Amino acid sequence: SATTSTDAGGRFRQEGLPEGDLLLRVSAAGFAPSAVIVPAGTDEAEVRMEAPQSIAGRVTAEDGSPAACVPVSAYPERTVPGVYSPRETATATDGTFRIEGLGPGPHKILAGGYNGDFVVRRIEGVAAGTADLAVTLARGLEIRGRVLDDADRPVPGAQIRATGEGEAGAGLGRNGMASTSTDGSFAIRGL
Repeated sequence: SATTSTDAGGRFRQEGLPEGDLLLRVSAAGFAPSAVIVPAGTDEAEVRMEAPQSIAGRVTAEDGSPAACVPVSAYPERTVPGVYSPRETATATDGTFRIEGLGPGPHKILAGGYNGDFVVRRIEGVAAGTADLAVTLARGLEIRGRVLDDADRPVPGAQIRATGEGEAGAGLGRNGMASTSTDGSFAIRGL
């Protein structure tokens, strides 16, 4: 891994790089992040930077009430292999959200999250620049319990993970984590 900066004309040079194709990740203030794969032996690479865009909208519960403090993430659907660049935010008290700094093209939106009141929902094909995305979340279930040792004593600090499949697909639908308290009790919400 090597890092360099551009000159006033936007040019850069990096020497001493390994053989083979290279992944260039480019970031600059006022632009969306960009990445390109440069084939081995390339003497000159051109990277096009784009103005950052956003996706905004409102998240509500099935009854129409605002879903406050819900995590919302945007993942680019078209990206250079090996480049993972989600952007995240949380909804305001009125359920609104705005995710900034996105590149062009469609994005996958995930709303909801671990141990929240709502099941994670995935929406694909959301265009960067969308200003009025409406997301409705289903309330999740809750599992409560206790972890005890073989002598019926509480086990504090045990890690519990619930996993399953939901509408968002394997690993994203009905998941949650919790740690037991001093009395061995736990609660996992949003399943």
